[in-house]
Amino acid sequence: MDQQGIITVAPSLEVERTKAGVFLGINWTLEDSMLSYFALYWDKIIFISAPPFGQNLTGYSASLAEAGILSKVIGHNPHFETEAPDLRHYDNIEDALPLIFDRHVKTGYYAQAVIKEMMKKLNENTGCDWTVHNGFKGMSIPNEYMSELATAKVELNGCLPIPISKVSIDDILNFKESRKDEFLSLRGTLDELYMEISRSGDVKFAKNYKIQQLQKSIVELNKVSKEKFGLCHLVDRKVSLNLNAGVVKDAIIAGSIVGAYTSPLFGVGSALATGLVSSIQITAEISKELKNSTNKMKLSYLSSLHGKGWI
Repeated sequence: MDQQGIITVAPSLEVERTKAGVFLGINWTLEDSMLSYFALYWDKIIFISAPPFGQNLTGYSASLAEAGILSKVIGHNPHFETEAPDLRHYDNIEDALPLIFDRHVKTGYYAQAVIKEMMKKLNENTGCDWTVHNGFKGMSIPNEYMSELATAKVELNGCLPIPISKVSIDDILNFKESRKDEFLSLRGTLDELYMEISRSGDVKFAKNYKIQQLQKSIVELNKVSKEKFGLCHLVDRKVSLNLNAGVVKDAIIAGSIVGAYTSPLFGVGSALATGLVSSIQITAEISKELKNSTNKMKLSYLSSLHGKGWI
């Protein structure tokens, strides 16, 4: 089984939409909980950045770098200003967006440089299956880097455990090694499910054996995580799968293939903070994805850690 790696933008760019307006900001550091999630469920982590923005490695990220799991890639940006702009002064997204995306502004080359590095990694054949974590939350990536595809969205809602308490990276990696069978079972079952959906275009799996296997793997992983760490965050994961056969795309557009499957998952823990139980959801839709990921079965990983609940 090939290694699996996660590519993320660091620092990441985020858009927050509130009643007061739309605000653009930069998240200069990834939270320890996110780094724990990456370390548990992937073998390699890459931070991609470009001038004038950068990412220092401290705490968890420094420990992961020392362990040979995390590395940094700096994109080439020949058109940057010496001083990074302070985006906190921009209350209106229209005023701030040029600082990131407008090629006529020196700092606007940042996104271009970062995305080019992403594309190169996705095309590498190094025995590692690279996927992209959403580092441009709420942002519109330039159309020249995107392609419209028929995709299946596989969502694990409140399913994947990570420690809620402060745990050293060494403890996390030792747990991952000692429970290798449970992690490999989850990974293998997910890959088989992804392959079947991509191959068949069938998103209705009410009695599908692989769904039952996936449920069993998730429950078992939550059980051993609770035994080791006590309270845990329950993390979401959303995966885009390429269904880009013409007949499938036409069927989605025509409405004959629609969002089709939701399975509640019991035995993971208490109900989520929102009042919803953990679940597996599969839908089919037309979506835009990074062009260089179109030859990949798994196009992107999106994850959320916000207020999802506890084991």
